[in-house]
Amino acid sequence: MAKSLTMQATTLVLILMSSTLLAAQNRPLTVWLIPSEEAEARAGSDSNDITQEIQQFNQTLKDGPVRVLNTVPPLDQQLIVWNSAFAVPNWAWVKNQTETIRALQRFATLHKTRINVRFVTWDKAFASLTLPRTPDENNPPPDVVQIGTTWAAYFASKGLIVSRPHNGLRVGAWQPVMGIPSAALPYINDTRLLFYWKRLPRQDLSAPPLVLDTSSWKSVLDSLRNQGGPEDRLAFAGGLTLNLLYDYSMLVWAGGGDSITSTNWRVHADLTSENALRVPRLLAEAATEKNGRRLLAVPESSHQELTKAFAAGEYRGTIEPAAFISRWKKDFDKTFKGAKRFWDYAAAAVLPQPFHGGSYLTVMPSPDLSPIAFDLAEFLATDDEYTTVLARNGHLPALRAGYGMDVLLDWLGGSADEAKQFTNLVQQATIQGRSLPDLPNWPTAIESTEVQEAMQRVWRRIGEGNLKSLNIEAHVAEDTLNLKIDRVTQLRHFLAQFWWLGATMAFCVVAIFGVQKQRSLTRVRVALAQVEAALEREEIALDQIQKLRGFSAMALLALARYHTSLRAYEPVSDGLADAKKRSIIAAGINGWRRGRNLENWKPSPIHESIWRAVLLGFDVVIEPDVFEKWETQSKHKPQHPRKFLEDLGILRKSSVGDELESPYFIDVLGEEDILVQMPFLFEQALACLLQNAIQASDRECNGRGPRKPILISVDSLRVTVRNAGDPFPCAIRELINDCTIPEEFENGVLAAVRSKGGPKPGIGLTEAYTIARQYYGGLLIAEGPPSISICLKAEAKVQ
Repeated sequence: MAKSLTMQATTLVLILMSSTLLAAQNRPLTVWLIPSEEAEARAGSDSNDITQEIQQFNQTLKDGPVRVLNTVPPLDQQLIVWNSAFAVPNWAWVKNQTETIRALQRFATLHKTRINVRFVTWDKAFASLTLPRTPDENNPPPDVVQIGTTWAAYFASKGLIVSRPHNGLRVGAWQPVMGIPSAALPYINDTRLLFYWKRLPRQDLSAPPLVLDTSSWKSVLDSLRNQGGPEDRLAFAGGLTLNLLYDYSMLVWAGGGDSITSTNWRVHADLTSENALRVPRLLAEAATEKNGRRLLAVPESSHQELTKAFAAGEYRGTIEPAAFISRWKKDFDKTFKGAKRFWDYAAAAVLPQPFHGGSYLTVMPSPDLSPIAFDLAEFLATDDEYTTVLARNGHLPALRAGYGMDVLLDWLGGSADEAKQFTNLVQQATIQGRSLPDLPNWPTAIESTEVQEAMQRVWRRIGEGNLKSLNIEAHVAEDTLNLKIDRVTQLRHFLAQFWWLGATMAFCVVAIFGVQKQRSLTRVRVALAQVEAALEREEIALDQIQKLRGFSAMALLALARYHTSLRAYEPVSDGLADAKKRSIIAAGINGWRRGRNLENWKPSPIHESIWRAVLLGFDVVIEPDVFEKWETQSKHKPQHPRKFLEDLGILRKSSVGDELESPYFIDVLGEEDILVQMPFLFEQALACLLQNAIQASDRECNGRGPRKPILISVDSLRVTVRNAGDPFPCAIRELINDCTIPEEFENGVLAAVRSKGGPKPGIGLTEAYTIARQYYGGLLIAEGPPSISICLKAEAKVQ
């Protein structure tokens, strides 16, 4: 009897499971997508015409496997509404998604299923996706959704993302989100460029072309001021949209700031520091009538509305995602019908600090979810025919080889040099672009209406050129943001609001327990001691960071060149590669040891630091562990580094070499009564420059000698290394000398190392620049024979 009941129960479970699986397979899949095909820019707005077009549209899809939810009740009533984000009626962008619908039809036919598709815009998507998931035949909840990359953490934290089962071929493309494996599939990359009119559409080819220098925002404005006409202006979209913070963050980054910083214990917004306000103030000044010219405008319009004005020639330049090139070209070709060539008028450039974002495809939970939902997401992200459509429209399919640049290049006119240049710009901006942090409360806090309104007021002040009000509104926007994301700000706000409560409680305590005054004072002292101890712990932590840097610094130096002589490690190694590894580890350990020595962080006579740097330079390039040997010997019998190196046969005593294999000669000249701050870091930077000088001396004589002198001169402003050899490449000299903010140098180095051919800074020069820029006055390379300086003060940077 029990066995029979068990078999019946098992049969019932199997029937229920089969029924559920059958129901999942039979019900349509629902996908929500952001429109990927451009809206008709000149669409009509007559409601009668729209109603008739919707009926005709539905007729073409009748009895097919795909249904567009936007065109059936109750959503169809929204199609006659004007969409401020797209600057057209909603119907104008829904009806143009023909290639997307064809792709979904192909998938549905292949998998013998039905698909509901709803097209949504970014400004409405989040609110709609977070509504209760109630069954509705005419407006069912989605299975597959397109979400912004900054939303993924929120959806994961709310359990609104399903992990992809590990039974597909493309599981590796799915990315984890907040510990949920295979939860998000990269779909589209978003990178932004500065688009501008090389010649205005009303001009002919005799007009000189405008060429914007986008190495900094100052150079952008200078280019427009010097080359543009009296009415030419750049325009930023100031409408109340989600783009306000993204666009503003690019300004903050370009000034050397960080709009939102996320660490393990704190998320904090900075919109008011000197770096954060540097570029916004510059743009605000450009928005005034200063010098008789207004170079900037901030109309309160969406990006879509602004681009319509831009395409009509009302503005000379604007910032848009790379996809805008497709819409711009279509509109231009439609306007001039071949009478004018697009690339004679259109131009684009990489921003001083571009933004890089994008979107994912994710699958949402459902009790009868079909596994085909994951196949649909993968199809949209990888299908060759559909990703070709995405690429042709200027979107960058994340999982297509080269982000579909070949398709975009062909559509833009692959034979045109300008088209090739544009695709190169997109790739460069993608590489250099910065992203905002992924936070679970991003869409609810940072993209909240209060934050958007605060950011809009900041943009207004920029457009008005009101510097005083800009500072005020930046503080308000920063406080608004931090009250939503920063625990420290939230605590301060609470204490500021309820100070009276604390004061009242304190009064009551004193009144009631006055007799315990001495005990209270003791508690106060204990509390102060705790605060002092906390500050001391923080100081110790920072001190430990300084000391630990010694390991990474010396290991990096060793990695930069490796030792040309590894005699100390070859006998105990399993080959040259192993000897190099052992050398790097030893260098790192010695660096850590030096970093722990407090004397190396106290001000030091500059000539002493220079000679220690000389030892470090030879330690890395010529003789491993020579610095450690000098330290060990000096404990018993102090010896000057020069004499020590001469005794080893590394340095010669005379500036003139008389032997074929003559060793090196280094001389230190100039002021001696100068103290260098944080000598450990100074020595690391100078050692980087000296190792390059030693290598250059070797190359100059083909390693056969005699090697020409390396001279180090000292004055109150700088320490300069001069040596024989080829001059620094012009591009490297400009990179070192002209980068005024860290981001400029970072972008220049990344562009150089990620591009084929052309000069690029080595590890040593890069490390020397970062140390000198962060702790001293930077580096300075002179024209002509090799001559490079560590500027001890910022004013030494002036050549």
